[in-house]
Amino acid sequence: MTFPWRPAGFYSAIRKADVADDGDDDRKRLEDLGKRLEARFRRAFIEYVQRITDEATIKAMVDLISQGRVNEAIGYLDQFADRFGEDFAEAFREAAKEEMAAQAPRAVAAMEASPYVPNPVRVEVTFGGGNPRAAEAARTEGARLVQEISEPTREVVQQVVSNGLSQGAGPREFARELRSSLGLTDKQNAAVANYERLLRAGSKEALTRELRDKRSDGPVLRAAEGGKPLTEDQIGRMVEAYRRKYLKYRTENIARTEALQAASLGRIEGMRQTLESLDLTTNDVEKTWSTSVDGRERRTHRLMNGQKVKGLDAQFQSPGGARLRFPRDPAGPADEVVMCRCAFTFRITIGE
Repeated sequence: MTFPWRPAGFYSAIRKADVADDGDDDRKRLEDLGKRLEARFRRAFIEYVQRITDEATIKAMVDLISQGRVNEAIGYLDQFADRFGEDFAEAFREAAKEEMAAQAPRAVAAMEASPYVPNPVRVEVTFGGGNPRAAEAARTEGARLVQEISEPTREVVQQVVSNGLSQGAGPREFARELRSSLGLTDKQNAAVANYERLLRAGSKEALTRELRDKRSDGPVLRAAEGGKPLTEDQIGRMVEAYRRKYLKYRTENIARTEALQAASLGRIEGMRQTLESLDLTTNDVEKTWSTSVDGRERRTHRLMNGQKVKGLDAQFQSPGGARLRFPRDPAGPADEVVMCRCAFTFRITIGE
């Protein structure tokens, strides 16, 4: 994007309100970007689970276990997580380009209106995907995501192998356990196992599990109240339905969190390159935290709604003590980041 410098007022088509604060438009734009990126990450995770649980993959892992090559079996699935790094980098670049396209005209208009800026002749504003800083940020965050996907998978495989070896399991048992465990974390698999235990015990507590298939509540309640016990077939179908819902929950969790993290990091880089292209500093921008207030928001984020900080790298302060560069900051604690639906907006503040 090239913006030639003109006499004052040339960019008057950009409304003063837009230059000062385009928060609503920014929020809508970020939501649209997030939905696009979320679909990409959702697709990637679904394909990842399909690949690590297909017959050829399971067979290769069981063969390694049978040969005593346990460490190789534990790390075998790492190769399938690598594409997440590429997906994150692409999402990061897309978000950065979009942010520059939105912010550059506003920045130019703000500079034109500012008495602190001399009259330069011409400015070139283009996203530099090869910028070493941008490339390193995309690589680092992509590697973080690969690790966050592959590490829980390794832990699950290690648990299956450890349990199987201690119980003298054969190839068929290993294959069955791997197929029914991969895709979830150890903690989630434990929750599935506990749900099965409650069903077998005829406990009403099974009805308190949020991810259960509520269509099965009738038989579960009757069994818990001394009626006809659940059959093996019923238990198997209920447990499998519970597991599928847990897998969907994890898929949505990863897709939303990573898509919006990529969008946020990319927007920061896009604004940074916009400022650099126009010879502005990171202190020439203000960030505002915007919370989706609908009763489902975190208490801390509800209190942060409208909080403003001066500077591109400035941190928002959560009442819970966390300091966050933006919503879903990967450096923030999980209780402030995971499934966060907040947004943030920019405002150019030259000379303020």
